Amino acid sequence: MRRSDLDICADILVAARSGAKKTHIVYRANLNFKLVRKYLRRLIENGLLHPSSEKKVYTTDEGMDFLEQYRKLNTPLRKRAGLSSSIWQSRGLSNVVSTLIILVVTVLLATMATYYATNIAMTRTAMEELRLSQDNIWVNSTGSVATIKINNIGGKDIAIDKLTVRGTEVDWASVYYYRVPSDTVISSDLGVLNPSDLNGSSVTIGGYNYTRASDDIPLISGGGLLIYINGAGNIQMDDIGTTVGINVFTNNAQYITECNVRSATQQ
Repeated sequence: MRRSDLDICADILVAARSGAKKTHIVYRANLNFKLVRKYLRRLIENGLLHPSSEKKVYTTDEGMDFLEQYRKLNTPLRKRAGLSSSIWQSRGLSNVVSTLIILVVTVLLATMATYYATNIAMTRTAMEELRLSQDNIWVNSTGSVATIKINNIGGKDIAIDKLTVRGTEVDWASVYYYRVPSDTVISSDLGVLNPSDLNGSSVTIGGYNYTRASDDIPLISGGGLLIYINGAGNIQMDDIGTTVGINVFTNNAQYITECNVRSATQQ
């Protein structure tokens, strides 16, 4: 009987439970090499197979869970159709009934696979969460300065790999950060600063030593960062009063906050 995509995926996962090379999967799953390459790529991308250095692929824990769900759904469906194993494989089964059963199985299993793949993706990113605060942008005749406080309130470490202000990516050389020590609470606001004060490899602001960034900034779970950005987003004096977005990017997500541009002059 013709197999659906989900049937083929299940056959491959079964073949790779103890590790299997591509040739082994071709024979065990009754496929050609072109199809095997396509399905292997799909299963690896969805985290159901894991490639190893010895040119084998192994069924992951997620792949084993998928097989269990596949078995639970597929077996009762065949029983409900009143088909024993021998009848299911019989040549006498009408093409019309076969086609209907294939369609039902394919639709149900495709829905299950989509739901399962979504759950995998959500599980991988659900524990990441950042809280943004202290977002400010000041501008005067000499330039602009933006600030933001980032707290990692999620359950895993992350890396800040990009910052943008008003959609413009910020050069790391313009970013100064202070890593807040664990169990330390800083309640004071990030104060206004002249752009000329942000220069050199480090600068002291409010009693804290800020370091100029040179690359992605790691942030442990429970950790915090105070950040000053020099010359962010090409903000000019005529932008005072407008609302501007500050975006924080990690490998898995993007976090957005907005603030009004304010004057950095004291009068």
